[in-house]
Amino acid sequence: MNRKAITSGVIAVLGILLLAVSLYLGVGFYYRHGFGFGTTVNGEDVSSLTVEEANKILLSKYMYNAIEIVDKDGIGHSLDLSGVELKADYTPGLKEIKAKANPITWGKAYFNKTNHYQIEPEISVNDELLNKAIDNSELIKNSLLYGNENTVKIVKTEEEGYTIVDETKDMLHPETVKSCVKAAVLNRQASVNLMDEGCYESKNDPSLESKVLSLYKKVDNFQKFHLTYVMGDHEEVVDPSVTANWITLDENGEFLFDDEGNLILDEKAVKNYVASLAAKYDTKGRERDFKSTSGKIIHFKKEQVLYGNVLDQNAEYKQLLADIASGESNIRREPKYDTKAFAQGADDVGNTYIEINMTEQHLYYYKNGVIVQESDFVSGCTARGNGTPELFACVRNKAKNVTLIGPGYESFVYYWMGIWRGYGMHDATWRGKFGGEIYKTNGSHGCINLPLAFIKEFYPEVEVGTPLITFYEPVETDPEEIKKQEEAKKLEEERKAEEARKAEEERKRQEEQQQQQPEQQPAEQPQPEAQPQPQPEPQPEPQPEPQPEAQPEPQP
Repeated sequence: MNRKAITSGVIAVLGILLLAVSLYLGVGFYYRHGFGFGTTVNGEDVSSLTVEEANKILLSKYMYNAIEIVDKDGIGHSLDLSGVELKADYTPGLKEIKAKANPITWGKAYFNKTNHYQIEPEISVNDELLNKAIDNSELIKNSLLYGNENTVKIVKTEEEGYTIVDETKDMLHPETVKSCVKAAVLNRQASVNLMDEGCYESKNDPSLESKVLSLYKKVDNFQKFHLTYVMGDHEEVVDPSVTANWITLDENGEFLFDDEGNLILDEKAVKNYVASLAAKYDTKGRERDFKSTSGKIIHFKKEQVLYGNVLDQNAEYKQLLADIASGESNIRREPKYDTKAFAQGADDVGNTYIEINMTEQHLYYYKNGVIVQESDFVSGCTARGNGTPELFACVRNKAKNVTLIGPGYESFVYYWMGIWRGYGMHDATWRGKFGGEIYKTNGSHGCINLPLAFIKEFYPEVEVGTPLITFYEPVETDPEEIKKQEEAKKLEEERKAEEARKAEEERKRQEEQQQQQPEQQPAEQPQPEAQPQPQPEPQPEPQPEPQPEAQPEPQP
């Protein structure tokens, strides 16, 4: 190899080296104002970025807007930090990284992977807003806060009656909580445990505790009386949540004691409790609805509801006082009734009842929720005003071989089942047909006429007291027909208004004519035609109630 070739090779190598050095220095020069090539902070590539630009990138990924505060029971309460002017700044950490970086040694840092950094932001918060958020938190609202007035005392609750509460244990210091929470927020902690941070304090007063416990023992012995009322499928429990209201208090809300140091029973409160039971469970004489076999809802006014339960409030009040005085507990019984229905509780009908649909002229006898017997019938004649009344009643009595006596008739029936006053169900052997629209023009005096063959089987199956519902189904009017009626009514009102307007104009015209002819004799004015006065609708003469008359059973 000649000398010239060697020289050329050396020059080429030197050129390549010079070019590489130039490129290396050029990269360092290019990144001199920002972070070096390949630099990452918290996993974000900040190569060539200034401190300000890198700070924006990191803040866009910053996520810290709540902290969990754990109370003494280990329950966590999340505190929202979005409204406390919480601010983060990565600038100090970024500046420190930038100051350490050397543009000349960027390659070493890149290949040795020493240009990857993890930093924490500096945190600031508005103390006033943070403290306000803590004060408004559920933690503070539901905690026992420290105070000199904290003591051991007896308190009344809706669920447990009177209970003893020791306010001297584990009292929370709000100011200590605020200090601990702020420190945790500035450290970007996910949670802070108040018990571990010493935010609770207790104090004891044995003498006070002994005095309160002695009083509470008397209260607890008084209110521990327990009685369960059985109201059909429902139960009403008398426990401390109820009996706590029966302890007599003075005007200051303090317990009253008799001469022997015993708590005094508030008998008026006991009477009011019995009244509340009656208000809840009495069903007789109250409006109610009934769903018929056809699925229609029948509404009964309170005066139509003759069936139901009625508590004997006075007898039950006396019995309850006796139960309390006996010292017994865990009593289970029914209340005293003045009127007792076939079933007790909210549903006093149950699944066994008689449905008498006078629109269909059909009777259904339900037993345990199943129709076991049914029949057509003829009810009271509506044309003569003897329509059978709509009632929520029951079978009041039963009799065989009865003579029904009324104005102009005396009818013997084999089976009688009384409903209300003189109304009842009975056989009608004088009828050849039942059902349809017979009742409209040839119905009974008000009773339910049934075929003899049916009532013969029906009578022995039905108990006295069985609920019985008589009703006419509500008439369903076509919506188009209702619209036509409303339009016709509107036209009629407009017609009357127009006639009134014309009559008023005619009156004014005649008055003007009279004023223009003062010396003439006043012309005889037409008198308005006499208008017929509304007459009361004729009322049907009242029919005497047919009274069942017991007869001896026929001899075979």
